[in-house]
Amino acid sequence: MTKKINFRKIETTIPYDAFISKINGLGRVKNVTLDVNVVSKKVYELDDAMFVLLNIFDSSGELPALLVGNRDADFQTLVQNIRFGLKYRIAGNVSMIDDSLDEYQDLPFRNEISGDKVFCIYALQNYNHTTFGIDMDEFHSCMDLEEQYNVIAKYTNYLNDIPVDMVEDIMISCYQEVVVLLKDGTAFINGKKILDDVKYITLIDIRTICAIGAEKTITCLTEKGRCGHDFINDNNYHYKKIVFTEFGIAALTHEKTVKYYGDFNFGAIDYSRFVDVDDIGLIGDSDDIIVVKGDKVYSLFLYSPTVNVSDINVEDYLHGRWII
Repeated sequence: MTKKINFRKIETTIPYDAFISKINGLGRVKNVTLDVNVVSKKVYELDDAMFVLLNIFDSSGELPALLVGNRDADFQTLVQNIRFGLKYRIAGNVSMIDDSLDEYQDLPFRNEISGDKVFCIYALQNYNHTTFGIDMDEFHSCMDLEEQYNVIAKYTNYLNDIPVDMVEDIMISCYQEVVVLLKDGTAFINGKKILDDVKYITLIDIRTICAIGAEKTITCLTEKGRCGHDFINDNNYHYKKIVFTEFGIAALTHEKTVKYYGDFNFGAIDYSRFVDVDDIGLIGDSDDIIVVKGDKVYSLFLYSPTVNVSDINVEDYLHGRWII
């Protein structure tokens, strides 16, 4: 069956500047590349072959797609790792289905295909953790601002008429949402001006980019990240102090409570440490956010034992972690 319908599966790196089409309007076409999300997955087995029927979509529409491979450990692992909601770049051919041909009638999933065409995948790549084909960690941690600027200028038109010496910072979410902060405090997302008076931008867990305002406000700039945007935005509330690391943001209110937004992979949380708080800060070079209550200092998430106030840092910038 696999040989008869001539499907092959290859997991590979697809060049970021490969031609990208849209699902809507695709007819019979070969060697086309799509950026898509996956919304469903069904697996069919026939002899030693696995047929994986995916429902893919982009902003223009939906399309059934077929991935075929041998029923071995490598291919099964690949199939198991295809997740809903993640972004994939796929290359392949669009086949038009003719029900008068026996080869289509014999497909075990024929009744699952809506319409008269299917996208036959021969290359697939998870693009959720890359930035225009570059590993996200490399983009944000290893490249300087000018190198980041050159990448964005090469693959987008978001920097038109903005010279590099006007740019303060650049961050990109795993959904390819590009936030550019200018030195004058103006923030752009995908080339569109979205906010003024921004002091910092920060990327939380690769999905959400937040802006810290000069007046200690917090605004989530990206739309596809975690839930809770309104909670931390809080109608442009002006916080007393904000501490943020690559994992999350803690904000101290004037009512002496702490709000936190970010990674919640902690062993335990003592919610009493979020109320009656006098100050917040960091301990040394760690990402452990601490709270000050009277003459005692506690880890917000039970990482560290109680320490004296004199042992902590409660102000200024510290090695990639910010306190404002």
